[in-house]
Amino acid sequence: MLYNDFLKGKNIYSIKTKNGEKVNFRAPRKSDLDSITSYINNLVEEEAMILVNKKVSKENERTYLNRMIKRNKNKEDIFLCAECQGKIIGIASIGKGRYREKHVGSLGIGVSMKYRHSGIGRAFIKLLLDMSKNLKLNLITLEVFKKNLNAIGLYKKMGFKKVGEIPQKIYYKGKYENVLIMYREL
Repeated sequence: MLYNDFLKGKNIYSIKTKNGEKVNFRAPRKSDLDSITSYINNLVEEEAMILVNKKVSKENERTYLNRMIKRNKNKEDIFLCAECQGKIIGIASIGKGRYREKHVGSLGIGVSMKYRHSGIGRAFIKLLLDMSKNLKLNLITLEVFKKNLNAIGLYKKMGFKKVGEIPQKIYYKGKYENVLIMYREL
């Protein structure tokens, strides 16, 4: 039911932040282009611990958004948005592996600074783990900055285990940073 509502573009879950703001979780829509572009560029400006380190153009983001929508509809990946007061404040995904890794999903999450530590990351993980069964996944992996202790703590609480570390994988704020590899079986 949850996954079918997701595929239909409906809000599939809601939470209230500590400030009492309502946050809805749903699939991205073409009408989200400006909001998603702004969201990504804000993360880049704040130098969030994400892979993207340069602002994106509206045209590049349009291409990415169209790909997200298509991959959701084709049941190839799961892309979720968190929306508050008409603005995208977070995006999370499970990317399905290919070939001999079709049973493995790769988790990614980003949340706007103002909304971190308000339950959005936990909700994203809960929803993505639940819906990933529809992609016939039985293992979820992720990579996280070793110094991102808040994210690592959340992943551990949600059942993820550390299996390794890649030294100097990310160049961040003028230094090479290590990345932890974590996984969870479904």
